[in-house]
Amino acid sequence: MTNAEIIEMSVVEYCDLLVEMAEFNGHNDPHKTNWDYTFWHGVVSEERYSEAIVELESRGIASWDN
Repeated sequence: MTNAEIIEMSVVEYCDLLVEMAEFNGHNDPHKTNWDYTFWHGVVSEERYSEAIVELESRGIASWDN
């Protein structure tokens, strides 16, 4: 998957990817994966980062920084 494909995803699709990648990476924390894509790799905007937090929390996945 390219960075452009990730950017083009809806928030729901992006969160699905975060959950899958967190499971793949073995830490099971999609909030950490979201942080990595935003601040470590620079793939997604801070706006998308914030949107993803709201979506993940609506799924019952608490933010790792709370």
